[in-house]
Amino acid sequence: MLRFSSVCLLLLFTPTGVVSMNSQLILEYFTKTKIKSITIFHCDTNVKDVFGIASFLWSTYNGALRVVDIDKKNQYPDYVRLMQIPSHDLGLTMDLSCQKTAELFDFMSRNTFFNASFEWLLFGKSSLHESNGLLRHQNLNVDSRVTLAVESSPRGHSFDLYEAYNTLYRRAGLFRANPIGRWDSQSGFTFTWVESFYERRCNFEGIRLHVIFTDLQNRHNKTIQQRFETKQTISSFILHRLGYIYINMLSMKHNFRPRHIQVPNFGSESFFQNASIGLVGQFMDHQIEVSDNLFYILQERMPYFDYTVKLITHVNMIVFRHPKRGVGQNAFLQPFDANLWYTILATVIVSTIILVGAFRMESKLRRNSREYFFTILGFICQQGYDDQPSKISSKLIAFVMLLFSSLIYQFYGTFIVGSLLTPPPKNLKTVHQLIDSNIQVAVEDLFYIWDYFNRTKDPLAIELYAKKIMQSPERAVSNDRGLALVEQGGFGFLCDVGYTYPKIKKSFTDDEICDLQEISIIPPRALHIGLEKGSPLKQYFRITLRKLLESGCGTYYNRDYASRIPTCPHNNLQTMPIDIEQTASLFGFLGIAILTSLVLLVLERIHYRYTSSRRVWEFVN
Repeated sequence: MLRFSSVCLLLLFTPTGVVSMNSQLILEYFTKTKIKSITIFHCDTNVKDVFGIASFLWSTYNGALRVVDIDKKNQYPDYVRLMQIPSHDLGLTMDLSCQKTAELFDFMSRNTFFNASFEWLLFGKSSLHESNGLLRHQNLNVDSRVTLAVESSPRGHSFDLYEAYNTLYRRAGLFRANPIGRWDSQSGFTFTWVESFYERRCNFEGIRLHVIFTDLQNRHNKTIQQRFETKQTISSFILHRLGYIYINMLSMKHNFRPRHIQVPNFGSESFFQNASIGLVGQFMDHQIEVSDNLFYILQERMPYFDYTVKLITHVNMIVFRHPKRGVGQNAFLQPFDANLWYTILATVIVSTIILVGAFRMESKLRRNSREYFFTILGFICQQGYDDQPSKISSKLIAFVMLLFSSLIYQFYGTFIVGSLLTPPPKNLKTVHQLIDSNIQVAVEDLFYIWDYFNRTKDPLAIELYAKKIMQSPERAVSNDRGLALVEQGGFGFLCDVGYTYPKIKKSFTDDEICDLQEISIIPPRALHIGLEKGSPLKQYFRITLRKLLESGCGTYYNRDYASRIPTCPHNNLQTMPIDIEQTASLFGFLGIAILTSLVLLVLERIHYRYTSSRRVWEFVN
């Protein structure tokens, strides 16, 4: 049976002759429903009966007990404090023959005390029609726990039991008083229903619920239903469309008619301005029952919202095209890092000095030191060697250098070939690396993304906001503009990937898709359907949504709204050619060498002419 947080018991007492029967019924009922605290409302006309019941319960009931006289004036503030006492289960009892019963019930209705937090039991000699006439005009709802006990024997030894509720009082729902069993002094309770509380009341009998939504767009040329049920590819804000699907499934299960009401925005400023602005303001003003839009659970929303169950995980990512290989480093220097290159240069210099010393000892120093330096450099570049060292030391240094150069060359060549056969690795994988890179970051202009940066205490997010977002020439952009920046390269775009990835898959080329990389900065958060605070529909919607998720319906519909980054359509074995940008440094080096050679040639010719003229002049003179 569906279980609610606490219980309230309203009792209709009979005359003095049957006080023992009333006391026994009260005790058995509270014990069966596990009530922890009982409050007895009474009036002056039945004070003796109440004291008899109270005396019996004080001696037999294991819980708190209170007796309240409703004939006293100015009791209403005390009633509010009484109904708000911290108790896991609260029970109340009262004689409906009291003159102020209707007045007390009206007060309870205005303050919504006929809710799931209390269990009501009404019993006595009044007929079912008279009792229903009193309860029909009270603020009962589908979650109300009101049990009506109508006396079925002249001496009050047995009662017929009915559960009284309304599908939704403020939306002109239907009042129901359905038989659920009977009680007698000999056999106690006998219940005739076998369904759970949820199954007995899950039919809301066609009531109309006000369902609010916002799609963050003010102009449309379609009706609300056409916008919700469109078959077009998802390309804009979508959280209301997914909620609409779940609301439709709930309406089919619970038989209610949703009336969808559009507002221009979320109206988060209503928390601070106490105004009924946007979606949030309508919830605060108690104008609607449920929302198509899905919500995060936030602390300031708790006094105004009730939540159902987690329907989907909302993901926001920084999406960018990963820089190609060679960006920031010469393609011919990439195989080794700077320290290794310096080590190789030092090895060449030291080896040249040792080789010069070895040949000097052999008296074969036919070359100057620069030539031996280029000889060692030739070893590195796999060039030949025509000298014939005779000493073991000279042979050893030549052999070791040839072996060293061969191994280094193999490492170098293997890296170059391997990089051509496989796609370049995507090394930008963390927020730290993104901050240190030259990629700029723009943010999709969605309130819940900016709200995260206003709330977060994550040092990484704060650093990214200060160094990247605030320094970006384009901070808050539309989704289309953000994708254009990503497509041109050099820009990261923090966006709602639920509808961004389908647009990327449709508009980007294969090469651009293969370059895509994503980094998470906003933690994934659960989304719930939002309900009015204290909604009587909460438990029913929670159970139904849980059943939908367990049956696989949730996964089926969520897959269209929880998109993943498009996969690269290229074959992983496809070779990656080197482009002109990566070899530009080689051609630049060749050009500089040619220019330097020409300059040196001109200088040499000038020097030759000058020395020749000087020699002729000296010879003549």
